Amino acid sequence: MSHTTLRKFAPVIFLLLWSDGFTVAKVGIAGAEPMTLLALRYGCVVLLMLPFFLYLKPTLPIAVATETMHIKWSWSFAGALFYLVVCYSLLAISLLLMMIGNGEATRVSALFFLVPPVSAIIALAMLQEPISWLGWLGMAVAATGMWFAKNTKQKV
Repeated sequence: MSHTTLRKFAPVIFLLLWSDGFTVAKVGIAGAEPMTLLALRYGCVVLLMLPFFLYLKPTLPIAVATETMHIKWSWSFAGALFYLVVCYSLLAISLLLMMIGNGEATRVSALFFLVPPVSAIIALAMLQEPISWLGWLGMAVAATGMWFAKNTKQKV
């Protein structure tokens, strides 16, 4: 296979490996916890894609060559970092996995519809970013959908 052909198909190979990861792992490792599967998935994709990376020697992002990689610490940066690491990564994903484990798939999927409205309200409060009438209408639709999901008596 030529270098050019391989370069064209590397993203497709990655996509297939990544999207089939849980299916293959779940069949091969029945009963494994979701975080174990995720760690194995990352590890397998890195191992399988590393030869392509070493052979193709892709250009790294320009920031690697031009940035100083120096962090200018501030309270707003530290707060954002804390939120992303603790609130988003650890708490939110742990709660998500707990809800899935408890058979609350409907409610988990409904929570994803709350992300844009909550982000808009946080942007309004913290950045004074206005919300258009269409945005408010979208929030009303999301809230109505959440109400229906919450009041459904069936378990999935």
